[in-house]
Parts: sequence; structure tokens; C-alpha cells
Amino acid sequence: MPKFIVKLTDDQGNREEYGNSGVRENFEERMKRVEENGSSHRMGQSAEDILMNNRAEEDESELTYEEIVKKYCHERPPLVESPA
Repeated sequence: MPKFIVKLTDDQGNREEYGNSGVRENFEERMKRVEENGSSHRMGQSAEDILMNNRAEEDESELTYEEIVKKYCHERPPLVESPA
């Protein structure tokens, strides 16, 4: 299965997230493509292109790009708790 880094961000530029599968190899080169195209895909596919036909919903139905950003960036709890 192909592995890509995908930059998820909303129209206001809030909360960018990067995938972590297979990212150590050629990291700087991959991140340059992420910033230029929205993903590390070598053919220049955008995050929207890569996320088409996904099965990201609980019942494995497709979510739109905007729904994925909302679910996995805005509504996801923080990975690390902030100190009180």
C-alpha cells in the first residue's frame, strides 16, 4: 500500500497534521513536496486527490476532505495532555 504524508488544513489554515507512516525516509524531500502540493506524492497529487474514495467514516463510508479535516484535526482530542 502506498504511504504518503498529507497536509490537512482548513480554509483558515488551522491545525496542520502530517501522517506518520513511512516518513523517515527522505523526510526533507517529502516535506518539500507536502508544502508545495499538499502531499508527499511524487506525481504532485493534492491531499484532496489522495483522500478521494476513502473509508474514513465509522461505517467505512466516504468522508469529504472538509469532513476529514474536521474529524481528525478539529475534533480529535490532543495527543498529549497540557500540564495544569
